[in-house]
Amino acid sequence: MQTSASDAPFQFNFGAASDNVAPSLKAFGIEEQKPSPLSSVEVRPPASDFNKEVLTALTSQNVTANRQRLPKSRRPVSARYFCGDWSSLGSLLASENLGGTYDIIISAETIYSLESQQQLFHCIKQAIKPPTGIAYIAAKTYYFGVGGGTTSFKKLLKSDGMLEVTTVATIDEGGGNKREILKLKFPDNIVPYFL
Repeated sequence: MQTSASDAPFQFNFGAASDNVAPSLKAFGIEEQKPSPLSSVEVRPPASDFNKEVLTALTSQNVTANRQRLPKSRRPVSARYFCGDWSSLGSLLASENLGGTYDIIISAETIYSLESQQQLFHCIKQAIKPPTGIAYIAAKTYYFGVGGGTTSFKKLLKSDGMLEVTTVATIDEGGGNKREILKLKFPDNIVPYFL
C-alpha cells in the first residue's frame, strides 16, 4: 500500500492485537501495573517509518529477533507498525485515545530536513506524556543538501518553548560532521500544572 503525505498512516500488526500505538520512529508506551519493581512495567514497542518496505524487511525482523532475547514473561505479545508521514499520525493517536501517553520516544535520523523536523516535533508534542515524558533524538548536526540536523532542530524547540532540549551525547569520529543525541522533556517549572 502506498501512502502520500496527506494519507493516514498504513497500519499492520504482527502477533496479537496491541492497544498501544506509537508515533513515528520507535516509541515505547510504558504503563505501571503494580507498585513492584521491574515486573510492574509493561513495554510494547511500536515502530514507524515512512516506507513500508523498511518496516516489513528490517524493523519487524529486528523486533522479532530482540523479542526472542527477552525472558518469556517479559516479551511483548505484539507490536504495531505504521508507515507514512508523521503529519497524519497525531490524528490517528487521538482517534485511539493515545495522545499524550508515551513516556519514552526514541528517534534516529529523522530530522534531516526542515520540513521533517516540523512534522516530527508536532508528532512528539501530540504523543509525549505530560509532565514526565521524554524523547531522545539521535541525528547529525547538519544534513548537507537538505538543511536539517540537530542545530536547526534545537532552534525549533527553543522557539516553540513547549519542551526543553539538551545534548546528552556528542559523537565525533573526526570526519567533520558530528552526531548528537538530544533529550527533550517538559520544563521542570510546569510539572505542578499537570499534577
